[in-house]
Amino acid sequence: MRDRIVIGIRDKQVSQKLQMKSDLTLRTAIEMARHCELIKFQNTEGVKSAEHVDHVKSVKKKEYRRAGNSEKNYKKGRRGTCTRCGRNHDDRDQCPAKGKQCMKCNKVGHFAAVCHSKAAVQEITEADEDECLFLGSVEQEKNWGALLAEDEPPWRTTLILAHTPVSFKIDSGADTSVMSEATFETLQNKPKLTAVKNTLQSPGGAVATRGQFLAKIKAYLNGQLRNCCFRVVVVKTSGENLLSRTVATKLGLIKRIDEVSTFGDVGTLKGNPVKIILKDGAQPYSVTAPRQVPIPLLPKVEEELKRMESLGITEKVVDPTEWCAPTVPVIKKNGNIRICVDLKRLNENVKREKFILPTLDDLLPKLAKSTVFSSLDAESGFWQIPLEEYSACLTTFITPLGRYCFKRLPFGITSAPEIFFNGKCQRCCMDMIGQSYIWTIS
Repeated sequence: MRDRIVIGIRDKQVSQKLQMKSDLTLRTAIEMARHCELIKFQNTEGVKSAEHVDHVKSVKKKEYRRAGNSEKNYKKGRRGTCTRCGRNHDDRDQCPAKGKQCMKCNKVGHFAAVCHSKAAVQEITEADEDECLFLGSVEQEKNWGALLAEDEPPWRTTLILAHTPVSFKIDSGADTSVMSEATFETLQNKPKLTAVKNTLQSPGGAVATRGQFLAKIKAYLNGQLRNCCFRVVVVKTSGENLLSRTVATKLGLIKRIDEVSTFGDVGTLKGNPVKIILKDGAQPYSVTAPRQVPIPLLPKVEEELKRMESLGITEKVVDPTEWCAPTVPVIKKNGNIRICVDLKRLNENVKREKFILPTLDDLLPKLAKSTVFSSLDAESGFWQIPLEEYSACLTTFITPLGRYCFKRLPFGITSAPEIFFNGKCQRCCMDMIGQSYIWTIS
């Protein structure tokens, strides 16, 4: 252990001293190593303190303060150019840039003329060099106008390029921004053109280019005014100026939507309205007062009730009804509210169709040797089935904001799954290819 310490120590001078001792023991080696380390640490701290003292002395030599005069009085007597506004004034409180926002860096306290910060330029890149770019603009012939019936004017925007307003047509099918040669000649300060390494293709074939330049504009990105630049290719045609898909998206002019609902929020299945049949001798049940709702949840409950009424799911009830159920608001994972109606008393008096839902063991043999599977998700499936007018009165429920009833089949009715699967769903899929279906409720 002693030899390993002597040979493995990092300080070579200490290692040599230890090796020179003939009567060296393990304890002596450890003590000497610790003493050397402590001395070395103290010497290092002394050097740092000396350097700090010298620094303080050098700073004091540069002070211009005279005895009996404060720094404020000295600066007041000294007249020069202000670094915040670029003008001459005596007092700093009289600076016109005080509280003003810089138009260059958006900071407060100085003007853009004396701003020392470098303006960040946001470059919008579209494609790599040597890549084939496509221009998606297709001109429509006048003779086909009546047949196509496309009266929607093209989307346009005006950008200031080289101190000249230039009108661009927003083209989501264009891979790069292009400018006609005629428009380029109208620019006040024509930028220098560079060679175009990309190949431009259009529906009519390859497009001849004159060159390209880097257009610099000011635009709002993420709510802040910034300097942006993007590439513009000058083409030897007399067509329109096109703003590419990438630039239009970055500037917030267009937005990509990956999902489009064509049927609205909640649709309606074809067929006659559903009727809820009661048992003989059913005793009506009605509550006269709503359950208490926490005050912070009242605005969300009101919003959900208005949403359901606007979609045609529920409607206001003002006439007396024999049946009236209480409600409980439940918070979903996404923070929205679900209105849960307690239909326990009504379910005790509802006649059921006794339709046995197939189990997974019954359906798996039918899917043998199947290779293609499709999944259909019904958006609020029960709410897509209309209710008969008398049955709607049975689903009346009371809230702190008034009474409502369901115009569609509500969740919570014991006969709802049987009605949904036995009649409506099988009828919808009757004309589809194949006979194997798996129905689930989530």
